[in-house]
Amino acid sequence: MFARLVGNFSKVSGFVSPDNSPYFELAMIPQLATQVAEHATQFLRHMKGARLSPIVSLMAESIRLLKGRPLEGKARTQLTHGDLHYKNVIWDSASHQYTIIDLNSLGPGITATEIVVLMSNILSDSPLLNEVKISQVLENYEKNFQLMTSEKNCIPHLMIIRKLNEIEYLLENRDSIGENRFVRNIHFAQQQLTYIIQQFDQIDSIDHLLV
Repeated sequence: MFARLVGNFSKVSGFVSPDNSPYFELAMIPQLATQVAEHATQFLRHMKGARLSPIVSLMAESIRLLKGRPLEGKARTQLTHGDLHYKNVIWDSASHQYTIIDLNSLGPGITATEIVVLMSNILSDSPLLNEVKISQVLENYEKNFQLMTSEKNCIPHLMIIRKLNEIEYLLENRDSIGENRFVRNIHFAQQQLTYIIQQFDQIDSIDHLLV
């Protein structure tokens, strides 16, 4: 499964990361979300369109949720791809080798965000179905790379951060992306973020995240 590939990437990139890579304080997540949302809002001020107005409310709701669910502890950081999804992997069926592309976001990051990219792109309006999906993704990811308990605990929080980052990126690069692609991707990011917010408690209580 794709999650195993992501786990293998985390394993390999951990080997090439400095031994003294700093830990990320999980209590800083609301502050990080606020910074991303504020930056995104700067671009929204110069844009028009009714379809963009719900983004402000959605970002504000995200920050309120994260502030109301503070975390303690730390998470590892290391070299991460930062955008490891299906479209950024090329599979050669003949050699059974894969090539990872689009390395623009490669750099230091919170280790657990690597698998959060996949998790935050597969949600639906069904909490039960999402529980199965997330459990399977995490189980397969951990066949190659084990997360610490504190890292599992922050997965739903990092899913929100991921979607806020996507929205920020799309708003900042709207002109270069093209309007059709922008509209399609911003709608998808909003939809997935809405699912995360609405089902936050269910995601947070998934057995595989409780260690």
